Amino acid sequence: MIEKIIRNEKAINRIYYVVYALLFFSALVGTTEFMQWPHVTQLRNLTYMGATALMLLIWLLTLVLQENLKINVAKTVILGIGLAQFIFGGGSSLILILTILIGATDRKSARVILQESLVIGILVIIVTYLASINGMIQDNVTTDGRHAFGFIYYSHFSDKILYLYMIYRCLRRKRESILGYILAFAMLYLDYRYTHARTVTICLLIFLLLCIGYDLWKGRLGEKWRPATRFMGILSSGAYIEATLLTFGGIAIYRILSAMDGLEIPDFLQTFMARLFFNSRAFEEYGITGLGQSVFEVSNPTGGENIISDWFFLDNAFMRLFIITGVMTLFFFVAYMTAWMLKTIQKKQFFLWAALLVAAIDGLSEAYTINFYYNVFAILAFASLEDIQG
Repeated sequence: MIEKIIRNEKAINRIYYVVYALLFFSALVGTTEFMQWPHVTQLRNLTYMGATALMLLIWLLTLVLQENLKINVAKTVILGIGLAQFIFGGGSSLILILTILIGATDRKSARVILQESLVIGILVIIVTYLASINGMIQDNVTTDGRHAFGFIYYSHFSDKILYLYMIYRCLRRKRESILGYILAFAMLYLDYRYTHARTVTICLLIFLLLCIGYDLWKGRLGEKWRPATRFMGILSSGAYIEATLLTFGGIAIYRILSAMDGLEIPDFLQTFMARLFFNSRAFEEYGITGLGQSVFEVSNPTGGENIISDWFFLDNAFMRLFIITGVMTLFFFVAYMTAWMLKTIQKKQFFLWAALLVAAIDGLSEAYTINFYYNVFAILAFASLEDIQG
């Protein structure tokens, strides 16, 4: 039986790519207004759960295909954390599926996974956008004019743009042209123009600047500069640790600012202050758990007169992990992502490293860092990296 599984590894890999495509597609559909159509929710959920079950079976097969005992032990521990959190804690299926995918992606082609994600993501955005402007589905527009273009929230659309562009850049094998960068900055402007997604604007700008720097100086850094750049890469690979510390430090900052009488917060900082308020409120109401808990959240796709009173949603990915999935899950995720970033430095995968860095920054103000159908880079730690851009 074992020899038969080993002989059919290529067939197993092809099955994985098909199942992953179904899982990724169904996850993206779940963020669109197509879910309001009759029977779409049932069909989507059936596909999502079925693909997850098949992915767990593939995970089991990877234990046979992988000869490295340490990797198998690591995958088992990771899945164990996901199962423990799901069964005994907050019951977050996202973390469970993330831990399944991390193991099931072992020995699979990172390039194929990224290509699938890019193609499916672009198709979903195009179809959803066209459906929204033609009145087939609702285009949710907030009270301050932020368009969702057929997605449930404007950030669902905007963050997809960010992550899909980072996927594209990881796949591109040659230096980006001037025209390519002009189009990228035009996309950045248009996204901000219609969604006012400040976090995405900042993150995409950082990623573009990192890419420009790499394209300009690739191959021009002499050997004497290599240790310095490597040191900076290793230092920045602690981004997930630093983001976690900033998250909890932000609670203290918010409480200090709140205690100041007469302090006026500028309009452009109101969104960030709201996130600090939610973090502080969640920490006070729910406290610390090992494996998480259920949290009641309130949100409205079209916004409200007062974001503080009309919403309660943990947009910070690290606080979301801490409150909903527990301190053990947060510790696992931060440790895993830090080790993964260090591996990208070792493997000289600059764009993967940059994407993981930007995902950590995005996690300070959005929850999508822990969603595999946005931050697909998170599942690639055990994948084959030989066929993607370094």
